[in-house]
Amino acid sequence: MPDYKREDREKILRYIAARAGQDVPVDDIVRKAGADRLRVHPLLFELEREGYIAVVARRALGAPAVVRLVKTA
Repeated sequence: MPDYKREDREKILRYIAARAGQDVPVDDIVRKAGADRLRVHPLLFELEREGYIAVVARRALGAPAVVRLVKTA
């Protein structure tokens, strides 16, 4: 059985890694990374907690608005 969460995580990391050193808007990740849009925010929180990304800017309720790659997988 396919592991869609893992696949979406890899898509998000690849998208951000392709823009290494740049701030990446989360809206661009949702639209262009190819991951299921309902999994993007939970995966970003997970990646931040694991130290793979840093949140550069947050929205009013704490959701990430802009992220940056910190370390590669």
